[in-house]
Amino acid sequence: MAQKICLISLGCSKNLVESEHILYAVKKFGYDLTGDINDADIAIINTCGFISSAASESIRFIIETGKLKKDGKLKYLLVTGCMVERYREELLKEMPEIDAVVASSDPEDIVRAIKSIHDSTKLFDIKEVENIKEYPRILSTPSYMAYVKISEGCNNNCSFCTIPSIKGRYKSRTIENIVKEVDTLSREGIKEIVLVAQDTARYGIDIYHRNAIADLLRALAPVNGIQWIRIMYCYPEAITDELVEVIKEQPKICHYLDMPIQHCSDRILRSMHRDSSRENLITIIEKLRKNIPDIILRTTVMVGYPGESEEEFNELIQFMKEMRFDNVSTFAYSREEGTEAYNLPCQIKSKVKTRRKQKIMLIQKEISYNENCKKIGNIYDVLIEEKTSEGKYRGRYYGQAPEVDGVFYVNSKVDLIPGKFVRVITKKANTYDLEGDFYEKDGTCQ
Repeated sequence: MAQKICLISLGCSKNLVESEHILYAVKKFGYDLTGDINDADIAIINTCGFISSAASESIRFIIETGKLKKDGKLKYLLVTGCMVERYREELLKEMPEIDAVVASSDPEDIVRAIKSIHDSTKLFDIKEVENIKEYPRILSTPSYMAYVKISEGCNNNCSFCTIPSIKGRYKSRTIENIVKEVDTLSREGIKEIVLVAQDTARYGIDIYHRNAIADLLRALAPVNGIQWIRIMYCYPEAITDELVEVIKEQPKICHYLDMPIQHCSDRILRSMHRDSSRENLITIIEKLRKNIPDIILRTTVMVGYPGESEEEFNELIQFMKEMRFDNVSTFAYSREEGTEAYNLPCQIKSKVKTRRKQKIMLIQKEISYNENCKKIGNIYDVLIEEKTSEGKYRGRYYGQAPEVDGVFYVNSKVDLIPGKFVRVITKKANTYDLEGDFYEKDGTCQ
């Protein structure tokens, strides 16, 4: 009987895609998959080590899973992912419950590690490849949506970020390979694809020697069956007029953009090694809203960066009030070894960072609610995801990305099918969520 493998995927959607490749590899080589860790013979943890809190979560999962080697049927524990790239020696030295750590971007190296697990070798450190290896995957997302990773690595060298040291330089997949994958996903019933990378706006800079995200979007738009194409992690300083135009002109591309700004203070942006300025950010945001009036903008801001004064923090608050982003993720600066910002003077105290984060979140809560109130009375296509225990249906309209944004609750007297689009008239706004009624005049499922 084949051994059963349980894979625990931690961290971001980009990590999830890597986990899906690993699932395909272990299945291909004869192992059975299980979602129940208590029923597994082998556990694989795909870790996140981007910031200290993510590494702590990964360590907690390793410790808890390792206990099953004593108490349950679990025989082996393998660890891979970002944390291995950062702390491989420490993991091997301090965590005896780990049987092997795999530092490789090739999913089949996980299988090689499993097959060699009886040997004395515990570190499987494979040389980094120059190009991304195309490999099938087993989707772990709902049957109607999938993440599509278009590149790996990053060239931005932000002063606070560990990604370049973990993932290396920017490496793009070819347009042909991405279109081929999306066509396959479409034939499997996928309706929404979410493009992810460390920086989607700079897609193609390595292989096409220019920002080719607009070319990629035009190539993806004709794929039959795909109804939504969503763009995440799009650095604002690399947003071109061509990208704005293609979002405007192609109906399948969601009028939604995730553009992490981090801050608006010119001094802090320079220290972060971001190519933006307050003036440039305003220009980009105004250009997007002028050309695409119904665009939904999500961003990420960081508080407590070394040396951030109260004046600069208040500048960020005022900027958010003026720009009125629809959705915002707020992070307190995390001091990470190996980054330039780690050694900067005037590190901010934790309690100050916490206070600033809470204040930003309270301000954004009011902004998000007010922006949602403007949508009452509007009719949207909503992708139905599931029926709730209260008898309502939960879904998303184009302005809500999976996992990170709010949801759309739909009241309906007729049965709605998960994975189908329906027309919904907005009746109620909450801080992050919307609620509406199935629009019977034009509400057939698609």
